[in-house]
Amino acid sequence: MRVIMSTKLFALAMVGVAGFSVLYAHEDHSSADEKAIRQALEATRRGNYDRDLEAATAMYKRAGERFLAFDIAPPLEDIGFVRAVEKSRKWYEGTVGPMIVEYNDPKIVVDHNHAYVTSHFHFAFTMRDGRKADTVGRATQVFERIDGTWTVIHEHTSLPTTVGFSWSE
Repeated sequence: MRVIMSTKLFALAMVGVAGFSVLYAHEDHSSADEKAIRQALEATRRGNYDRDLEAATAMYKRAGERFLAFDIAPPLEDIGFVRAVEKSRKWYEGTVGPMIVEYNDPKIVVDHNHAYVTSHFHFAFTMRDGRKADTVGRATQVFERIDGTWTVIHEHTSLPTTVGFSWSE
């Protein structure tokens, strides 16, 4: 009985060591993945600022028809990369100058081939008639590693609301 217990404890200890090794390797790998995701967010920011639609939408492209967005502006649901690009194109056509889309302090969680990012964003632009918009909101993106590239397969954006209620009461 004592030998069997020792064997079981040894096996458990080895599983623990192996688990730690996998966890440690995953953390190292996650750092590179987080860096790649941050670079994708930055490329989107830069693309919007420069009004470069291809660069601004690159992190969504590989998702193709699997891409799903729950957006602030109608339609509230966009299915497919092509539809999302057309919506962005319309934004560009209705505005002048740089479009500011900044993801502030993104929180990134990576697990193998999927990751999610939560952040607050700053969104500002000037309409063709001179009206300016400048707001903040919340964003969540779900990334999937597709052909080795982190790709957004789902995005959900929202704006804070103060319509008819207060949490402080």
